[in-house]
Amino acid sequence: MKAVTIAKIARLVVIIAVGIVIAIPTFAGIESFKITKGDFVITESIYKVGLMSDEDLASNISKVTNGEAGYKI
Repeated sequence: MKAVTIAKIARLVVIIAVGIVIAIPTFAGIESFKITKGDFVITESIYKVGLMSDEDLASNISKVTNGEAGYKI
């Protein structure tokens, strides 16, 4: 085989590999929307506020959200 042909085959293999790597998470995301029927995943937590201090409650919420924004509490 000529070097040009080998380079074209290698390029095609790389393009296919990148396509697969991009497609797998996309497919998984679409499947997760099917499972939740397009809704957000919701978990309910019930805190007995009378038995917890303000610091305990804030610490628990911070641990669950990892300090990220976008959570509805």
